[in-house]
Amino acid sequence: MFLRSLKIRITSLFTVLVLLGTALLFGFSYFSLRTLLFQNDQDEIRSLLLRYWGEYHTSGIRGDDMEYAFSRNLYFIRIARIDGATLFAGGTLLLAGLSIWEDFDIEDTDIASKGGFRYVSAPDYGYRIEYASVSLRDGNILQVGITTAARDSALSTYRTIFSLLAAPFIAVVFFGGWVISARIFRPVNQLIESVRTIIDTGRMDRRITERGRGDELDELVVLYNRMLEKIELLITGMRGALDSVAHELRTPLTRFRNRAENALHDDDSETYRDALESGIEESETILTMLRALMDISEAETGIMRLDRTVSNLEDILGSAVDLYSYVAEEKGIGIEFPGGGSIRVNVDPSRMRQVFANLLDNAVKYTQRGGRVTVSYGSDESASPPAASITVTDTGNGIPTDELPFIWDRLARGSASRNLPGLGLGLSLVKAVVEAHGGTVNAESTEGEGARFTVMIPSDPPARGD
Repeated sequence: MFLRSLKIRITSLFTVLVLLGTALLFGFSYFSLRTLLFQNDQDEIRSLLLRYWGEYHTSGIRGDDMEYAFSRNLYFIRIARIDGATLFAGGTLLLAGLSIWEDFDIEDTDIASKGGFRYVSAPDYGYRIEYASVSLRDGNILQVGITTAARDSALSTYRTIFSLLAAPFIAVVFFGGWVISARIFRPVNQLIESVRTIIDTGRMDRRITERGRGDELDELVVLYNRMLEKIELLITGMRGALDSVAHELRTPLTRFRNRAENALHDDDSETYRDALESGIEESETILTMLRALMDISEAETGIMRLDRTVSNLEDILGSAVDLYSYVAEEKGIGIEFPGGGSIRVNVDPSRMRQVFANLLDNAVKYTQRGGRVTVSYGSDESASPPAASITVTDTGNGIPTDELPFIWDRLARGSASRNLPGLGLGLSLVKAVVEAHGGTVNAESTEGEGARFTVMIPSDPPARGD
């Protein structure tokens, strides 16, 4: 598990990449240093060669009174005839007492070389000699060579220092990579811990502290916290809805059972008939409630099937108004529908009739005799995208201020509706269906002065026609 940790893998990858970069840097610097030292040695050979070439032609070279040049390397000078016979040999290499002539036969070297650099080995001393040759005016050959000991020592020291630093450098890089990856993965570890806590305890109130750096991990933390908030809200709503459903179902099921038990204790056929009729009514109430809950869930989750067609908004509103005009007339309530011309909307007509029917049902239900319900609509060209605006206004008792934020909740029943028939799902369904169409709905109310519901639906351009 430890080796499979993403932190370990990233740290190892980081270490490998740093080491590869360091190796490339070492190779480049080593090659550059080697080239530089090599060039310096060759420049020194050329300098010595030019110096003694000049001395030979001006005053001749005599071993007894020769002044040897300062050099960081041991070097030798040799003058030989074209046949290879040595006429003169000197230099700091010979003064150091190294029997160079015994280690290799200098006369076997390429004496006739006219320029260019050559190498010969001195194995007993662990170095090589690099030399160059030039022809003199009298036909003899001048050779100057230096040992590569200084160059080899510098390169060896460079390799040794790098080798000694490699182990602690690897350790520092790995430790640094571990620290960096640990800091980077701290929010991820907090996410893991939060998920583990939620799984173990079932609590959804665990949140991760945002670092405020504005990077991708902060965005992940923000999105995670928002997701938890939404999940917590949905679970809370689901629990409340289930509790409400259980409470609402208990009453019709209890009535249904009581009627059935009473019928079983009575042999009268009329009692049986009443029990069956009551059971049908109660089951229809339950089915209506379940269908409404399913419609709301489908609309909220985006899986509700909408058969959209370009429809005239006036026709949809008119059918809903016609449906409730009879109920309003029986209660002595007037419904005003002044119309507003032809406005095209791309909606599911049956679903939108259901929305306006629910709004009219609420308006008529909570408006007293002699009151008035007004349905109006128009175009809002300032909206983006352009929208059709529909308002349903009543002159009823209104909605208490403390209850207004909760009217869209499932199975919500305000204080004014407790003694009235209804399931408390109408406005929840209105909100879910309107939002499924990409629209919005809001409510305004002053207690004792009625309520005003406004629905905004994206219109199909052109929004208005004659």
